[in-house]
Amino acid sequence: MFLRLRFGLQVTEAQLTIDGDKGKYPEFKDQVKAVDTRDLSREAEVSPANQGYHYNHNAETYYEVVIRWAAG
Repeated sequence: MFLRLRFGLQVTEAQLTIDGDKGKYPEFKDQVKAVDTRDLSREAEVSPANQGYHYNHNAETYYEVVIRWAAG
């Protein structure tokens, strides 16, 4: 489990690093966008599914992700 979480963190950090506006690669400006959405995930108790991925299919979370992404 720890290895899986660590790998997930590495993927997240890589995605945020490549962001054209805030990451380390300004040459990707207006081409690559990444936003951190980990804090938006709702618990399974308030979601239609308990999957541990795809935000437990919680529509409110999907909405919040789009809002954050659009705000940049």
